[in-house]
Amino acid sequence: MANHWQERDSSASTSFDDEIYDLDRLRAEIEQEKDIYGMLENSVGDLKSTVTEMERRYELASEEDNEWKTRCETQEELNQLLSKQIQYLQDRLDQSRDSAKDGFESDLRSYDELSEGSLRKLLKQIEREKQSLESQLRDYEWRLDQESKAFHKANDERRNLHTELLQAKLKLEELKFTTNAGNQQKKRANQKGRGVEENVPDDQRILDPKHGPIKKTAAIKKLPKLDA
Repeated sequence: MANHWQERDSSASTSFDDEIYDLDRLRAEIEQEKDIYGMLENSVGDLKSTVTEMERRYELASEEDNEWKTRCETQEELNQLLSKQIQYLQDRLDQSRDSAKDGFESDLRSYDELSEGSLRKLLKQIEREKQSLESQLRDYEWRLDQESKAFHKANDERRNLHTELLQAKLKLEELKFTTNAGNQQKKRANQKGRGVEENVPDDQRILDPKHGPIKKTAAIKKLPKLDA
């Protein structure tokens, strides 16, 4: 009989230990699930941030694509216009060559008729014209360089003046705000002081430049007489 109770107690103890083990195991699994859930939440947050950043970059890329598309279309139109101008100038050049060829042959025939002295004189004249044209070219290049420097200088001054103008406007607005605030405070102070002076007779005002000095107790109301 004693052995029977011992076996029963041993079985009950074993069952209780198993339940405790199962409970601890469940708690451990729950904690593990919580950790996994927290990691998943962090991953979801990171993914959301990544998606938001990618959407922003995509919008920027779309805007840049539109800008580059507009630039490309503008450049294509400019290229077409330049191609037409090149073709026009090429035609003019061909015509000039034909005209120059005919004129050169006639000039050669006329030069053959000139004497050696006349040819030398003509050569000197051509040299002088060449030097004059070269001098004009250098003068134009120098003037162009000076105009370019003056333009950049004026542009820098314009930007500096624009900046100073903005700063002056901001300073003016600040002064207006300060002045208005001071006027409001002064107005309130005057109204407050006027409320006190209204109870003072004209011949008893204190330190009033318009009305002169008065008694310090002038604004105090008279006390009623006491009945005997």
